[in-house]
Amino acid sequence: FNETSFRVLVFLLCLHSVSGAVRFPLSWGDHMVLQQGKQVSLWGFGDAGTTVTAMIANSTFHTTPVTTKVQSDGIWQVLSSTPDASQYNFLAYEVTAKASNGKMAKISDVLFGDVWVCGGQSNMQFTLIQVFNATNEIKAAGGFPNIRLASLKLQSSATPLNDLSAPLELPWSAASAKAVGGKAWQYFSAACWLFGRDLYKQVKRPIGLLDSDWGGTPVKAWSPPKAYKHCYGNKTETYDTVEDVIQQNNNQQGGSAEYFLEQAEDQIDHQLSHVEQRDQGPSPGTPSVLWNAMIYPLVRTTIYGAIWWQGEADSNPSGGPKYACAFPTMITAWRNFWHNYTMGTTSSQYPFGFVQLEPWGDHTPVSVIDDVVVVRWGQTANFGYVPNPKMQNVFMATAIDLGDPTSPYHDVHIRDKQPVGARLMRGAMDLAYGQHQWKWTGPIPQMAKAEGTTKVSVAFKQDSMGEKVCHAHKRRIWGLSRGSGVLWTQLCVVQLSGHG
Repeated sequence: FNETSFRVLVFLLCLHSVSGAVRFPLSWGDHMVLQQGKQVSLWGFGDAGTTVTAMIANSTFHTTPVTTKVQSDGIWQVLSSTPDASQYNFLAYEVTAKASNGKMAKISDVLFGDVWVCGGQSNMQFTLIQVFNATNEIKAAGGFPNIRLASLKLQSSATPLNDLSAPLELPWSAASAKAVGGKAWQYFSAACWLFGRDLYKQVKRPIGLLDSDWGGTPVKAWSPPKAYKHCYGNKTETYDTVEDVIQQNNNQQGGSAEYFLEQAEDQIDHQLSHVEQRDQGPSPGTPSVLWNAMIYPLVRTTIYGAIWWQGEADSNPSGGPKYACAFPTMITAWRNFWHNYTMGTTSSQYPFGFVQLEPWGDHTPVSVIDDVVVVRWGQTANFGYVPNPKMQNVFMATAIDLGDPTSPYHDVHIRDKQPVGARLMRGAMDLAYGQHQWKWTGPIPQMAKAEGTTKVSVAFKQDSMGEKVCHAHKRRIWGLSRGSGVLWTQLCVVQLSGHG
């Protein structure tokens, strides 16, 4: 229990100390974006039984006030119409919630547009100040004041929390050099920002980006309990120390202790970098603890979609084989919660984009590379592409060509995040916004035929040929060799037929 924990405790006690007080959730605030549409979920907290009336207004417009009572769990929630539902605009509004005893909560300078949640582990947490061309990227952010940003502090919980356990690390802010240019690993997520910025250029409507991620964390930590049990059963594994990670990897992989020491220390450094800003909850590697503390408190807020960059922490013999179940199941669970808890105002099939794992470890043992390939394949539910029958309305941005072996943040953390943001935007434009002229899948193989002993002829689906077939020269391409009977090796494209 440290000074930071004491300040958070005092803050939360103050929120609940005034009898009859009404408030919005800690994930809301001035300058935020709320989801445009026919209706939006407005919600917050108050004393059970209190009547609350919520409304959206500015100097020339107001929605019809909606009244409800605070439930026994201290939560109130209403569905409100949104301003100008037929088209997007950049006008600012106030959102108010007034209790029957006269006490009121208000948030100002609220825009209505599309809200995207950004989640995952360290490559999503990786901040704009760490990327290539960071100075210019940060400076240019001031040109997008209608993109609004917020970032969660690291927090974990053994049980689902109705509200965050700590105020936002970056409170809702209009995009600016200050808002995107925080310290390394704090705010703002480079991948989230670059995706949102590129998306804004195309859709030309307010964009809200809510960043919730934690470096070095496995997918099971972000999965609701039922989703976790569906794929893992009741088994619980948590690795809290460098020594635990080294012992796990040496036992299961027979890898280099020096390599694993470097990898484990790197992961734990990311966790410790925020230790003064986080609550002292359960280990972030424990099943469901980040779902409980960093996702569940958001599910009553209407959103448009989500993007995700995670899987490195699952690239091991115990995590990899489970990923093809765990990741699609997590997506389905998130969608169900968001749809139900926003009273239907978030789509039950809201668009979900993810980043296919990047290459790392030019000197990594082959056994470790095998595990990365298992997760890459599992990211698509073992189909090799998205969307697919198990992952509907899901899009993917590949990062396999963006390896960064000289990254000062360890080669698993690539600095070339701009192509990732652009690729996520392309997928979103197609699947989330119906602009099907955007090509993003890359060629999808349909048939392979051996021609003698030295050549293989590969045919691709015709509708997937919007991008080129390329070969990354001088880079090893490894695949499954342990127990699968399959070995991926180097491939050189010698001729392309039928597509110029």
